[in-house]
Amino acid sequence: MCYLFVGGGVRTKPKIMRSSSERMFNHCRRFSLEGTEMKVLIACECSQTVCTEFRKLGVECYSCDIEKEYGDHPEWHIQGDVLNVLHGNCKFKTNDGKRHYIDKWDLVVAHPPCTYFSLAQMPLYNRKRMGDEYVDRRLARQSEALKFFLEFTKLGVPTVIENPPGMLTTLYRKANQTIQPYQFGDAATKATCLWLFGLPKLQPTKQVSPPLFMCFRPQTQWAVGITKRHACQQKIERVHVQRLFQALRKQLQHNTQDF
Repeated sequence: MCYLFVGGGVRTKPKIMRSSSERMFNHCRRFSLEGTEMKVLIACECSQTVCTEFRKLGVECYSCDIEKEYGDHPEWHIQGDVLNVLHGNCKFKTNDGKRHYIDKWDLVVAHPPCTYFSLAQMPLYNRKRMGDEYVDRRLARQSEALKFFLEFTKLGVPTVIENPPGMLTTLYRKANQTIQPYQFGDAATKATCLWLFGLPKLQPTKQVSPPLFMCFRPQTQWAVGITKRHACQQKIERVHVQRLFQALRKQLQHNTQDF
């Protein structure tokens, strides 16, 4: 969830939508005041951006990703397959070597990779351009990615899943909400879809005028650089997907206050 993380368009770095998880954090703070110890999982996050914000409130929060953390808090990061800890009632080891036990997660925030779903990937499913073998292989991987995405939809606990607009609308269902940076004070356009489970929709905090135009990579450059871009795209997306919630976290804090 960042304006950069979806396949090829915007290459600017606007300040991320401020105040996205403020209500989420206020909600957690209210739980703490009531004496409830919340346990939060940030799935598919190695930047620890969201995790750090929850930790500031005293919430027991962990990030989880197959990549090593680069948020300077190995004691909060679970490196490995998130499916092993997603449903709770599990033991795990954080990257500082300590072992933990979680009986149940009270909240899950998920950033599953959009590599096989985003609109920017549509040309890669063109059989005439890419060939049957390549497309068939990619469709098989898309099927596996969809199974992974769906794991976050049946947890039975408050959950928010983010992804850019794309094929999930037809492969799964329409998102509960699509937000834009200009609804939260940033003069930028980058649609982000949210699938919400047991959580209210985000409410815009500061509407500003969206930019008049956006610059996209020329199609010829995209076609020439497709192999190189495809090889590094997943890492780019995984890094920047974390940063949308830097902005989003302030708004979520407000939006879940009444949850």
